[in-house]
Amino acid sequence: MTEVITLGIGGAGVSVCQNLWDHYIQEKDNNQKYEKYNQAVNFHEDSAGSYVPRGLFIDTDPTGTDLMQESAIKHWFNDDHYSTGSDGTGTNYGEGRYTSGREQMPEIQDKLRKQAESCDSSPIIFMIASSGGGTGSGLSDLI
Repeated sequence: MTEVITLGIGGAGVSVCQNLWDHYIQEKDNNQKYEKYNQAVNFHEDSAGSYVPRGLFIDTDPTGTDLMQESAIKHWFNDDHYSTGSDGTGTNYGEGRYTSGREQMPEIQDKLRKQAESCDSSPIIFMIASSGGGTGSGLSDLI
């Protein structure tokens, strides 16, 4: 079975992923015929039998992830789904690639590893980012 982990990187990536997950969750909740196979592609089943999204929202500036944590779908996600810095990159590729982004990499790697370990086989990783910003371009290049 193909399993997918979706990464939203930077302000644009987090925003697009929020809309994407909103769609995935609506489809799962509203479609009675949503097959268990389809659920397993984007969600993993935890020990309590609940479906948990396979996604990670990454930004060097807390603004984008804060908006995500205030959204209608926030209850689907916990702290393991977010990696947020405090400084931001000021739309500077070098900051995202060599400074702020590099400082965040150990946390990102750990959270991504945990999500990959919930998969039965090597997952497909979708990276959604803007190529014009600092985090979206610099940090996604580093990842």
